[in-house]
Amino acid sequence: PSISVESGLTYVKQGGAGVIVYRVGEKTVRDGIRVGEAFFQGHPLAGPEEKGAKRRASIFAVPVEADAKPTIRLVAEDLAGNAASRSVNVRVRGGDFAQGQVRLPGDFLERVAVPLAEANGLAADDPVEAFRQVNRTLRARNEARIREVVSRSSSTRQFTGAFEQWRNSAVRSRFAEFREYVVGGKAVSDARHYGFDLASTSQAPVTAANAGTVVFADDLGIYGRCVIVDHGLGVHSLYAHLTDIAVAPDDAVTRGGVLGRSGATGLAGGDHLHFAILVGGEYVNPVEWWDPRWIETHIDARLGAGRAPR
Repeated sequence: PSISVESGLTYVKQGGAGVIVYRVGEKTVRDGIRVGEAFFQGHPLAGPEEKGAKRRASIFAVPVEADAKPTIRLVAEDLAGNAASRSVNVRVRGGDFAQGQVRLPGDFLERVAVPLAEANGLAADDPVEAFRQVNRTLRARNEARIREVVSRSSSTRQFTGAFEQWRNSAVRSRFAEFREYVVGGKAVSDARHYGFDLASTSQAPVTAANAGTVVFADDLGIYGRCVIVDHGLGVHSLYAHLTDIAVAPDDAVTRGGVLGRSGATGLAGGDHLHFAILVGGEYVNPVEWWDPRWIETHIDARLGAGRAPR
């Protein structure tokens, strides 16, 4: 396929996102940006054709687990199965991901981990082993389900401007923190925590961070009652541990629209909101998407300001 890169130099942080604008000369079955083994589908972009080449754009991420200098290329495959690739001028700045310990009291294991293990057909005779099973096996199942849900995204941009941090909330965690879980002074399991824990008042209304379409609204294991919103172009937001859910799949939501109420469902020790943003199925740092200046310089400067459909 005939492909060409339109974007200039792009700076991206590990665990962050960027945009590449490019042109394709004929119909493709697959085109976008590949970062290592991760692929980020391209979408149509308004603008004049140049010798029949249509403009497209890919919002891509550099995964937290990516190499310090990952291979990043524009790739495309046409209807006949022919493939092409081009280099893109991307500079990746390394991420600084914290490590921490979470001490689990015995009553948490009995009150939360054991029932969650039992409800999902996992070993629950021993409270510590129940937690291990939930943290490893159930977490893996849930992450696979999330990747399945967000593998489909509208080619229409629905978000506009910066995403909104949950109002009157305080951030109580660090993005992509690697957590070691400790019981009685002994490490029993570990996991990476990709989202932010946001604290507010108990059972406070949880609102959509930007306009989009609900694509998931149900129980999701460790995430408890959970809502996922598609904002278009491969961008999704996730809201977890809700007490109840006020929306259903295919519902259109606006920034600030109520999705449910905060809670402590799933693998949660107290009332809070677990919030995450995914790009092309990869978790990215929400701080970027909350920043109007970052949206302006990294997203709008390449896609155009855009407007969410009414």
